[in-house]
Amino acid sequence: MQPAYQSAKHDLILISDSGIRMKPDTLRDMVEHMTDRVGLVHQMPFISELKEGGFPGILEKVYFGTYFARIYLTADFYRINCCTGMSVLVRKSILDATGGLKPLGKYLGEDYMLARTVKNQGYRCTIASQPAWQNSGEADVNAFHARLIRWTRLRMATVPATLFLEPISQCFPLGILGAISVGILFRWDPAIFLLLHCLAWFFLDYLLITSITVDEASNGHGSGNAVPGAHFAVFPTGYPRSHLCRDSLPGGHLSFTKLEFLVAWVFREATAPLLFAKALRDPAVIRWRTGFYRLHWGGTTEEVTAPTKVIKT
Repeated sequence: MQPAYQSAKHDLILISDSGIRMKPDTLRDMVEHMTDRVGLVHQMPFISELKEGGFPGILEKVYFGTYFARIYLTADFYRINCCTGMSVLVRKSILDATGGLKPLGKYLGEDYMLARTVKNQGYRCTIASQPAWQNSGEADVNAFHARLIRWTRLRMATVPATLFLEPISQCFPLGILGAISVGILFRWDPAIFLLLHCLAWFFLDYLLITSITVDEASNGHGSGNAVPGAHFAVFPTGYPRSHLCRDSLPGGHLSFTKLEFLVAWVFREATAPLLFAKALRDPAVIRWRTGFYRLHWGGTTEEVTAPTKVIKT
């Protein structure tokens, strides 16, 4: 991306992953959030409602629409760096002051470091109204789990505190700990407490995923396709705000039934601790696209030859 970055003539640069579906008003929505105090606007990862995939596709939507969305929105509320980099709009002038994109090349999680660079310059990072609709490839449970394991290892290497906080952010481990605690402290029935805990968590997760789901086919914008390839888009500073609009409103209809949501939700919550344990057990070598990399504390990486056992993506 360095040649494209160096060729950019305007201050606002859009960096987007391949396979991200955008509506005609997506870029306008992101520019609208780029106020004077904001240096980076990013989109919360989600799954396109137009993407098919059976149960694996539903599982992906449930993950990104519940657990991931909850953590992402909470972190943004407290202004904690949570940028994933699937689709970000950033000020080129901020990056120019620190050497551009080149210094970020040593990190596999360069999106997190990109946002940290922006925050270190005194600017804020904020989330756009529209999510980053992932709309590429066929859904597969094993491939999706491998992706989550890779992300877990990357988070632990970049932000070691997640090693302790992530396990207790899941419904079942937290519910079990709470049930044991109230049983000891208040003599309450642990089974009833755990049941009520899971029911409340499930209900709130369903409200969350429905609130962030957008009817992508509304307002005549249903013909949009996935953006081909990682790409750049540039906007001149002072883009006219009068041309900005928000046609995408939350509260669209889910593409699956409540029963399918329940099955996928229980499956995701039950497998989450197992995936975390596997991330701890497997070696710190992961496969990213066509290369193999060893993670170091701080998020830096070095390319290595293919080991006998890796976390595939």
